[in-house]
Amino acid sequence: MKRIHVVLAVMFAVVVLVIAGWTAHGLAQGTDSGQSATGPSPAAVVGGDCLAPAKMKFKTADTSVSTTSTAWVNAPDMYTSFTISGTVKECLEVDFSASAVANSGATMIVRAILDSGTIGLPAQVFFSSQTNWDYAQAFNFAFKDVAPGSHQVKIQWKSLGGVSISLEPRSLIVRY
Repeated sequence: MKRIHVVLAVMFAVVVLVIAGWTAHGLAQGTDSGQSATGPSPAAVVGGDCLAPAKMKFKTADTSVSTTSTAWVNAPDMYTSFTISGTVKECLEVDFSASAVANSGATMIVRAILDSGTIGLPAQVFFSSQTNWDYAQAFNFAFKDVAPGSHQVKIQWKSLGGVSISLEPRSLIVRY
């Protein structure tokens, strides 16, 4: 196996083991392909065991975008579509990075969404907080047991407090 594949496999395993989580309640109800819009409890921790991703899709944008929305909205240009072939469910690794600004009093929260419903793990992250300067930020999200077929992943964001938040150059990478 090429060295980069080994590195990616190890990074993916660490990401899944460290940040992924399902609640025991969700597992008992058969919620094994992500989580509902309510997400897991904050203390939930779960690991997973996935094969190294074989394919990758990505998207980048250099424009500056802002919002003051306190409700989840799609981050402009941060979506991509892909198709999982075969008959076996797979894991997804979704990497989001951006030069982010959250003006004084603001906190930027981001999440990854699969097919307009399944929320990635973890359910949301505080991406940038009360910085009047743009700083490079990054986070990895995981999805487990994604069925073969056509899918779309998108990044959503919102402002905690309704104060202006901005994304400058940004990128989305999906490994599957």
